[in-house]
Amino acid sequence: MLAWHRRLARKKEEIQDSILLDDDQSAILVAEEKLAQKKKKLELKQTGLLKIEGSDFISLLQFHPYEDIVVVYDDQDGISVWDSNRGSKEFTICNGNPKQSRFTSSCWIGEQSNSLLVSGCDDGSVRIWGGLPFPRAGGDSSVSLVSAFYAIPNLSPDMNKSGLVLDWQQHSGQLIAAGNSDIIRIWDINSERCSHKLTTDSDACITTLTTPWCSDLQDGGIVMSNSGIGPNLLVAGLSDGSIKVFDKRMGSPVIETGTMAPISGRGRRQRLMQYKEHGSWVVSTVFTQYNGRPEIVSGSVLGDVRIFDLRASSSVQTYTVQRSKMTAMCVHNKIPMIATGSHARFIKIMTLDGDSIQVIRHSQMNQGRRIGPVSCVTFHPHRPLLAVGGRDNFVHLFRPRDPIV
Repeated sequence: MLAWHRRLARKKEEIQDSILLDDDQSAILVAEEKLAQKKKKLELKQTGLLKIEGSDFISLLQFHPYEDIVVVYDDQDGISVWDSNRGSKEFTICNGNPKQSRFTSSCWIGEQSNSLLVSGCDDGSVRIWGGLPFPRAGGDSSVSLVSAFYAIPNLSPDMNKSGLVLDWQQHSGQLIAAGNSDIIRIWDINSERCSHKLTTDSDACITTLTTPWCSDLQDGGIVMSNSGIGPNLLVAGLSDGSIKVFDKRMGSPVIETGTMAPISGRGRRQRLMQYKEHGSWVVSTVFTQYNGRPEIVSGSVLGDVRIFDLRASSSVQTYTVQRSKMTAMCVHNKIPMIATGSHARFIKIMTLDGDSIQVIRHSQMNQGRRIGPVSCVTFHPHRPLLAVGGRDNFVHLFRPRDPIV
């Protein structure tokens, strides 16, 4: 009798375990279905096609954070400002840079008020344009050159180098300039002088610059944030695949991405953490703070994407996006998604976890033709809006198929 009760109890346990297993499998299936639905909402459709007359390829694209405009830089000295909703050209600026030079960087100054547009070229020159008439303002064109200077003196144009790379810090009024130089220069725009310099301690050129500062709209006002890791960090990607993190208050780099190695110097910290994991030219570096975790997302020409936590000695996540060479990459500020481009004439959209959302090869608004080799991609800072430019005279605008709530 006792053995029979034991067999009965064991049978009940097996049935309960089977029920729990079925419940777990059902929960997993429900979670996977919800995830698939969310990924489906991130799929993009083409909503605009801009034709840039007189241009052979698109150098740069820049959205305005609060106006419905996108700025297009051509392969010469033309800057055109377009209405991103209506697809109409508002006005054009002749930048005046030499014919042998090209645009390599762009940013906004004071975009929440007077909105000055900064253009940087690979001869080291910076031009700041003001008086831009935006569509919502309805004003007449009164574009004027506010300031011009050489952010990096004696910089020679070279198609095989990064040229001039810029990043603007609104909170401090500083313009950070780097590129084909072993010196990072920090400019005080109010006084129009180089306030101090940082050395890269490398023969490789800087290809990307980013800082943790960003602006956001909250309760009708604009709030500045620094990803929770302090206002003085500066991240630079280099052509040799390394990623260096500098502290602006010091005369030498603080952290570098690769292998750990000590470095001598007169700064307060004399040890340089070096993590070199990318094997080639770094295409993009971006600060993110999804789920409250400040991280750096980077991608290289070889098609690999790596995510770094500055508290760790190596990348916390890595995955391969594409086998062909990656020529452009951007990460959305608000939505955990990545867009990459290739000379193989396609755009790939992925989640920040590395899950593929879609691959775009054809233009729905250009008779289904194949898009050109991709030269630049950029997300709108706050909206689910993507702009793509290539080695032709077209700019493609994409939005989600379904509204994102």
